[in-house]
Amino acid sequence: MGVRALIFVAIAVASFYAHLSLPVFIALAFASGCCDALAAAGYSAALADVVPRERLALANAWIASASVYAGLVGPVAAGAGLLRFSAGTVLLVNAICFAASGAFLWRRRASEVEAPAHTSHKTATLSHVAEGLTYA
Repeated sequence: MGVRALIFVAIAVASFYAHLSLPVFIALAFASGCCDALAAAGYSAALADVVPRERLALANAWIASASVYAGLVGPVAAGAGLLRFSAGTVLLVNAICFAASGAFLWRRRASEVEAPAHTSHKTATLSHVAEGLTYA
């Protein structure tokens, strides 16, 4: 989330200073897409940590529904924002949302998630990735 926040801050700043060329925009959009691909696998792995196995199907359904809703409402909200504010301002709001989301996830991870004492960090990460791919 933090990387995506930085990407959108970069796009917003470039927009504010009229330095947002097509190659820069394409590079930043590509980086954002890469973050989206990584985040999709991460959601599944994180979900398995916080939701009991018997409720995973329901939790995945809620996430899918929220994703569709965000895909419908987000562009409409951005368009409405563009009627009143500059593109840079709308992109900056998007960056702030990513930063807030990342902060909430970081706080949750720091306070609630602990790796088991008998596994190494590398082993725990690989098992989370494998588990996430199972539900993806």
